[in-house]
Amino acid sequence: MKTQTAQQTSGNSLTGKKVVILGGSAGIGLATAQAAAAAGAQLVIVSRSIDKVNSALKSLPATATGLTADLSDEEQIKALFAKIGGFDHLVYTAGENLKLSNVADTNMDNARRFFYTRYWGAFTAVKHAAS
Repeated sequence: MKTQTAQQTSGNSLTGKKVVILGGSAGIGLATAQAAAAAGAQLVIVSRSIDKVNSALKSLPATATGLTADLSDEEQIKALFAKIGGFDHLVYTAGENLKLSNVADTNMDNARRFFYTRYWGAFTAVKHAAS
């Protein structure tokens, strides 16, 4: 008798689905990519660093694709989605490590830069992915 996994019986399979993971080369993004691959997804991972992309692709199926883009740059994001084309799911985990300091000592330009990728990058990605 053949048994089914919980994934097969719950209808949550990603088989045949194209999943784009921005920030997919390390940490939570890479773990998400690995889980999506195990669920049958066709993957596109994106990072700013080609070295990180190449390293991450070693732990993913040969069908996974890796691309680079600076997610704080709207033109690069727009070009990225033009290249990717249609997809089924978008995951955004990209962001720089937050360097905490005393609020009184915080350089506001540095604090704003943190949001370029974490907030505005995500906002811009959705803006260009929606089309």
